[in-house]
Amino acid sequence: GVPNIEILASSKHLHIAGSIRMALQHLQEQNSSAISPSTTEFIYVLQHDFPFARRIDHLRLRQGMKDFPQQLRCIRFSKKKKNYGKKCFAYHKNGSSPVDTLPNGLHFSLTRLWSDNNHFTTVSYYQELLQRMQSRNALNMSMEKFFLPIAKRNCSFWGQHLYGKYEAASRYIKHLDGRRTKETG
Repeated sequence: GVPNIEILASSKHLHIAGSIRMALQHLQEQNSSAISPSTTEFIYVLQHDFPFARRIDHLRLRQGMKDFPQQLRCIRFSKKKKNYGKKCFAYHKNGSSPVDTLPNGLHFSLTRLWSDNNHFTTVSYYQELLQRMQSRNALNMSMEKFFLPIAKRNCSFWGQHLYGKYEAASRYIKHLDGRRTKETG
């Protein structure tokens, strides 16, 4: 195995919210191990059919989230080549947020969107998110369906930041849509 990485398998389909809840429960049960709630700060949500299409500076991304924990709550990786006007204008009239460009050179764009596509966030973010879903009896609901309207209403708090410059949007993940791909030969 790889140090500090643990893969948890489920015997049944839990949806993303259920899988993350299972992982958080596992972390709580591992209080004496190296991977515990006191040492595990971040969660990478990676879907099996969304591999990265470009290099991501994971170390600087992690540091940026540590430096700006109130602003950079959830970073999502775009699967589209172009952004379509979903930027959050809650911070400044020109649409920039306090963390559009970090001192370490990374760029982000705050959006009015919420998607469960590959993203990087904190354990505390998901604890808060799942608590909100549970309080509305929505744990078996799609996270996107539940949080998209909330992110649109309060994008400065629930909107996800896209990794990279908004104006020069790039596809950071690609979709391996197996339902539409046929084997040849």
